[in-house]
Amino acid sequence: MKVLRRLLIGIPVLYLALILTTGLIAKFMLSGKLRDSVVSMAQARLPVAMEIESADFSLLQWLLLRPAVAVQGLTVGNAPGFPSEHLLEAGSVSVQFSLLSLFSDQVDIRYLRFDRPRLYLDNQPAQSNVQAIIDALARKQQAEAPASAEPASSSRGVAIDGLTISSGAVRYTDTKRDGKSTSVTIDDIDLTLANFSADTSCDIDFAARVFGDSSVRFKGRAGPFGGKALPAKGDLDVDLAPAEIPREFRDEYFGELLREPGGGSSIALAAAMEGDLVGVFQGSGTLTVEDLEVGADPETRLPLQGEVPLKIAVQRLLERPVLHLLVSDAAVRMGEGGWKGQAELHYDGANFWGGSKGAIQNVRIEEFVSAFSSVRDKVFGNLAIKQYELSFAGRNAAEMENSLNGKAKIDIQEGRITLFDLFGTIQNYTSKILGGGTAAAGETEFATFLSGVQIRDRHVYLPDALLTTSSSAIEAQGNISFDKELNFDLRAGYTGTLAQTLGGKPGPDGQARIVIPVRVRGTLDAPKVTPDIGQVIQKNIPGILDSIFGRKKEAAEPEQP
Repeated sequence: MKVLRRLLIGIPVLYLALILTTGLIAKFMLSGKLRDSVVSMAQARLPVAMEIESADFSLLQWLLLRPAVAVQGLTVGNAPGFPSEHLLEAGSVSVQFSLLSLFSDQVDIRYLRFDRPRLYLDNQPAQSNVQAIIDALARKQQAEAPASAEPASSSRGVAIDGLTISSGAVRYTDTKRDGKSTSVTIDDIDLTLANFSADTSCDIDFAARVFGDSSVRFKGRAGPFGGKALPAKGDLDVDLAPAEIPREFRDEYFGELLREPGGGSSIALAAAMEGDLVGVFQGSGTLTVEDLEVGADPETRLPLQGEVPLKIAVQRLLERPVLHLLVSDAAVRMGEGGWKGQAELHYDGANFWGGSKGAIQNVRIEEFVSAFSSVRDKVFGNLAIKQYELSFAGRNAAEMENSLNGKAKIDIQEGRITLFDLFGTIQNYTSKILGGGTAAAGETEFATFLSGVQIRDRHVYLPDALLTTSSSAIEAQGNISFDKELNFDLRAGYTGTLAQTLGGKPGPDGQARIVIPVRVRGTLDAPKVTPDIGQVIQKNIPGILDSIFGRKKEAAEPEQP
């Protein structure tokens, strides 16, 4: 009995001593030669350098047969030819696994944690750094493989109860062929993979922050992770605060549109997604815009608000993303009026392209014009665009503006043009026949302004404009350049005393009527308006003489008692 009792006491003590001794040896070796050996083995497999500042081993977890290792200061080098020194940096990496599983067909990792990792993604015109490392790794494995290697009869699996990334960051740098580059950093990345295994799907929860208070979250399932595909399915939520986007970024890609979007503005995307994270990942949902103001002028910015159906597709999300957005059968409140139609936007990592079709009703034209251009306070009224088509393409806002191409029909009611007083100018020229072409200060009020519109080659063409006032009609054709240059020919209908003086013939109402050609040149800031009174006089000399001599005759006749 004493022997048995000693065995019962001695075996656990011996076991504990053995475990403790081996743990101390492992802890000692991990801080020195073993750590260097692990780094050497990793570098032998990787086509880039890897370094570790220090490593630690938990004796307590070793005694529980759940070895835990923590690595501090992990860095993985970048591919040659890319500006960033490292592909990956991590404050610490810790892993815990089941000791007994090392002797089975599957290694069970209880957790794998990355704390404060930072990933540098460099996208060059020819290739990304991630793809360069993947290609180098494939070449290395192919070169080291035996010429007549037999396929392995079995391989050990790996199962991870939980993979966690906390407080991570990704800096994405995109370099164009002209050498210009833009960078976007995604901060506060938290990623959790639960019940992870290479050959099955797992739960995924991803959250990150970009542009200050803007955020991205995806929650669903992903995997299996084998082969060249990475299936995923879940809910995507993006909350964007436009005012938090850096000013230089807004100017580069949105121009005047988001110059001052409003401090309380927000754009939210919610979509159910499904597909392949390395192939096509797509879904549908809604895009919600709240309190967004477009344009630069505080007094005339155009407010947008509404919820629209959205389809989204992303190709090659983990390498060189290509984005497609489609809004159809949508309605958005635009100022006091609204927009109905469809719009699409595509981005391939270098260029944007897209377009829109639809109609706009009951919008103040001064707000509409100032939202999409730098023109301010030149025209006022209620705008309706019953049907329009517009397309664009380019790398930035300037190129997209240059590429604009479209057509529309516009209807402006109860408005005014503040460039000049057209009828005052005509009166001045008639009085001075040889006037110098300076426009009379003031405004030209109108009841309706109707015209077709064509946009191309940085010009807005109005081929058949008709402007009506309470007493006349004005026909116009010409164009306004995006640089604010004017080139218009007008035919202004005139009635009353001036029309009679210029030899106009009586209309159905008995009033003299005449049409006066007018040239409008110069710029929006300095228009030059020239009525062609000489042409009118030349065509209507008999009527003018009759008018003059008729008035003289009336003045010479004595007044009848």
